[in-house]
Amino acid sequence: MKVRIEDNTANFLRHYESNKRETLEALGKAGVKNQIVSIDAQPKFGGAGIGAVETGLMRDSARSEVRGTSEVAIGNTASSPQGAPYPLFVAIGTHKMPKRPFIHDMIFNFTEEYKQIIEKNMSEGMK
Repeated sequence: MKVRIEDNTANFLRHYESNKRETLEALGKAGVKNQIVSIDAQPKFGGAGIGAVETGLMRDSARSEVRGTSEVAIGNTASSPQGAPYPLFVAIGTHKMPKRPFIHDMIFNFTEEYKQIIEKNMSEGMK
């Protein structure tokens, strides 16, 4: 009886890196979707009843970007006409506007979804 042993390390690593990239992309896509859900869910405030969504600029400016081999950035590119980081002011509030923590909500209200994405994507190619 002959036993043949092959080294599949290169194949394993190729699948692992591919799965990792797909996982980061899926996390980014889910993060953008959940950022929009979180923006839309923010309460209105003030006498005029202005909510976090007035023009749709923040909702339309949600983005994600895979950086390198182990990081995905999920953010928002919206800015005021003067160039101020408007989403930051919405999230932390100002002296004229209460905070509406859509960033916090995007992260912590959807942790189970993010865990499931990681588990599903990282286990698929490892079978």
